[in-house]
Amino acid sequence: MENLITEKMLLDNYSGIANGGALISTINNTTVYWDYRTGITSDGYNCVCSRGRAAVITLEYNRRGNVNLDASCDNHCALSEIDSDVDCLYGDKVQAV
Repeated sequence: MENLITEKMLLDNYSGIANGGALISTINNTTVYWDYRTGITSDGYNCVCSRGRAAVITLEYNRRGNVNLDASCDNHCALSEIDSDVDCLYGDKVQAV
């Protein structure tokens, strides 16, 4: 049986954000790119969004598939780090060096 990636695994192993905005986790020495997404909307798009608006997690680039959101991760400490990294990426905040 194959081990499935979970939201907890992604958050526990969060390591940063890519230039294009995908989130990065390193699980068992393997880089996994992923995004929170809205799910298919009425206009057919599956938009990248914050976790608060997300319906699903999609695996990106070198992986395919969806990961279900896990309510036990609602207050995971990595979520604030992700918010800060996203703010820095889009220029809303300057990251200290």
